[in-house]
Amino acid sequence: MAKILVAEDDRDQGLLIQIMLRKGGHEAQLVFNGQAVLDACSEAVPDLLLLDLTMPGIDGYEVARLLKARAETADIPIVFVTGSTETHHKVAGLTLGANDYVTKPFHREELLARVAVALRIKRQADELKAANAQLAALSMTDALTTLYNRRYLDQRAEEEVARAHRYRAALSCLMVDVDLFKSINDRFGHQEGDRVLQMVAAVIRHSTRISDVVGRYGGEEFTVLAPATDLPAGLVLAERIRANVAAREITLGEEQVRITVSVGLAQLRPKQPADELVAAADKALYAAKAAGRNRIMSAPS
Repeated sequence: MAKILVAEDDRDQGLLIQIMLRKGGHEAQLVFNGQAVLDACSEAVPDLLLLDLTMPGIDGYEVARLLKARAETADIPIVFVTGSTETHHKVAGLTLGANDYVTKPFHREELLARVAVALRIKRQADELKAANAQLAALSMTDALTTLYNRRYLDQRAEEEVARAHRYRAALSCLMVDVDLFKSINDRFGHQEGDRVLQMVAAVIRHSTRISDVVGRYGGEEFTVLAPATDLPAGLVLAERIRANVAAREITLGEEQVRITVSVGLAQLRPKQPADELVAAADKALYAAKAAGRNRIMSAPS
């Protein structure tokens, strides 16, 4: 059932339209002036607006302009209801973003048909918008872990480094690697290895802040970009991730297994580019693994 807002200054005409819409299976709310339209749309965005052009105070043209100027109401389909058949009136309304016109007097069948067309176009636009949002999310998401993917990490690293340099703010980069991951795959199989990666990804995500950028760098390696985080704070974050992973048990096959990670940490240096920051954290990660794994090493500051 579509929620339709009817704006008509002639009460009898408005009630007639409301009855027609309700008989057509729609929910119809009736208001009598332009300000009431704006107030109603602010409270609850309707699926469609049937808007009379000539109303006291704010006319239909101005109401349409104001609605289209607001992000939350810009997508409301508008069908103007008018007694004028002059072309310039229709052009003016369509230019403001109206979807259609209904000219008084009109038949019930015509009104419902035009309403149905406007609602169908709105539904198709909503579906397309949702599909585009899903595609955008997929383009930056790692399918296995649902963390950000390498491509998006590279983009965000450039942005975060540029921001940190501009405002002379701290920024730390953590590289996190699952210890002995190849042996996990060899012993339990790749499907169980995938479950390990998903578990580690979830622990890292829950160990970080909303402002941190967390992604899968590749294979069993993860990246955390931590804005406003200097080396001491980065070490606290790295230890929280390491400890939280080590505290978790996961069932692989018929065994209860504990997983560990090694962490490399680097703090952004003055004028250092993003790729060098990531490389410094990665180098520290290899040092942590060489030193015995399940530990943290930091790059020289």
